[in-house]
Amino acid sequence: MAVIIIIAIIIIALIIVNIRVVQQARAFVIERLGAYKETWNVGLHVKMPFIDRVAKNEGIKFPTPEEALDALKAEGYSRVALVSLDVIPGMEYNYDMGVYQNYKNQFKKMTLGTSLMYW
Repeated sequence: MAVIIIIAIIIIALIIVNIRVVQQARAFVIERLGAYKETWNVGLHVKMPFIDRVAKNEGIKFPTPEEALDALKAEGYSRVALVSLDVIPGMEYNYDMGVYQNYKNQFKKMTLGTSLMYW
């Protein structure tokens, strides 16, 4: 009976240790036995113990609008278009409008696109 409990605890521990949560704006590359298997995007995932491994723990990082505009300015761009990806204007569009107000004087020409269903 004790052996069964110990084996059950080991199996549960292996499952818990191999659960991964991929955060927003990140991606994990999974290798199975050293070869590419798949890319995990946002969400909860379970990898196979001892067979799968996360090749890149850092994943993909997308820059914020401020970081992207600073990089464009550093690279010498003088004309920039800032576009919201939302269909209906909301929090993201308001945030983009604030970024536009802060950065519009740093470029020769900067435009702010509206959402698809802007009213």
